[in-house]
Amino acid sequence: MGPPKSNESQVASPANGHDATGNTSPAIRHKMKQYWKVYSPSIESMMLSHDAPQLAGDEQREVMNYLPQRAYAGKKVLELGAGIGRYTSLLCDAGAGHVIAVDFMESYTKENQRINGHRDNATMLCADVTKLNFQPQSFDLIFSNWLLMYLTNKEVDSLLQRALAWLRPGGYLFVRESCYHQSGNLKRQENPTLYRSPLEYASIISCARAEGARYRILKTKNLVTYIKHNRNPNQLCFVARQEPDTSTDAASAVDHSSRVAETSALTDMALQRIMLREAIRGKTWCSEGGKDVAEVLASRSGCV
Repeated sequence: MGPPKSNESQVASPANGHDATGNTSPAIRHKMKQYWKVYSPSIESMMLSHDAPQLAGDEQREVMNYLPQRAYAGKKVLELGAGIGRYTSLLCDAGAGHVIAVDFMESYTKENQRINGHRDNATMLCADVTKLNFQPQSFDLIFSNWLLMYLTNKEVDSLLQRALAWLRPGGYLFVRESCYHQSGNLKRQENPTLYRSPLEYASIISCARAEGARYRILKTKNLVTYIKHNRNPNQLCFVARQEPDTSTDAASAVDHSSRVAETSALTDMALQRIMLREAIRGKTWCSEGGKDVAEVLASRSGCV
């Protein structure tokens, strides 16, 4: 996967061996569904962590504080990968005009319906995002939490292109993903997740084009909750805004997959250098400023 090896899958290469660049296939979608059928709809299964009760509150507050309020207040929101509705509740309570919460697992959708079905501003939908479609300019915010890492590059490309059309002019996209390796400590018999690097996600989002529109990434954030509790800096959030694509360069129309491959190659080179330093100085140690700078940064993050 790039960083020091563990028992986890390689970046953009899941344990079952299907290629992240591959097309959608019934076999892949079936395998993903079977993977999630093992788990009952709960906070622990949503976060794939025994520590979920301790993490969830801090994580949810941090994510909601990171979202621009103007993106959802009184607005129409599409929540993808909603699960049991951890963020459905928060978005509704925070003033969203209406939230359509989508998940492809029926049991999770039913649990979300049980929890949030009483809300006038929430609609639960059981559907596969690879087949999902809406009318153009239907939403002000598309909120995706731990979803893209279960899709191949081509599936992600297709989804982000369709999402561009679904967003109203100036609408927002929120993406949160696990990079490099899993974040939870729940034991898994298999792991079909596609772990990408932050640069790959940035490239995927930035290169998406549709209907004369593109995404502009406004900000990116490591979730401090995971740094503080798990010393894991690889939980990444992106906030992007839909805007007109004014580029005239023919290269801008190129399928982003080739750019992602180039970005991935550069990332691998950087990660190999990190691995070499860690082989010399010790696992998880890497700081351009040396030990003193590393200690200062760690103290500021609350890790020490």
